[in-house]
Amino acid sequence: MVDPARLSARLAQLRQMGGPPFVQKMIALFVEHTPPRLAGIRQGLAQGDLAAVEFAAHSLKSSAGNLGADRVQELAQEIESLAAARQGDTLPTLAVELGTELDAVIAWLKQQVQESEA
Repeated sequence: MVDPARLSARLAQLRQMGGPPFVQKMIALFVEHTPPRLAGIRQGLAQGDLAAVEFAAHSLKSSAGNLGADRVQELAQEIESLAAARQGDTLPTLAVELGTELDAVIAWLKQQVQESEA
C-alpha cells in the first residue's frame, strides 16, 4: 500500500538536498527506469533465470529506497533474497504484488508532478 506520508517526507528531504528540479529528475528517472526493471523480473521468471530476477530486483530495490517507496523496496528485497537462494516458488505471486504496488507509487508520483506544475 502506498504510504503518501513517507513518500512526501522523502521528497521533502530530496527537495532540501537539491531543490525542486532535483526532485523532478529523481521522479522522472524512477518512472522511466522501474517498469523495465519489473519487466526484467517477469522475464527472468518466465525463462527460469533466477539470476536475472535477482539482478533486476536489486536495482529496483535501490531505486525505491531512494524515493521512500518502502513497500516496493521490501517486496524487491524479498524477491532478490528468494531468487539468490534459488527459492522460486512464491516469486510469481510476489512479482504480481510488486507490480501492483509499483503502479500505485508511479501514479502517486505522477500526480505530485502534475500538482507541482499547476
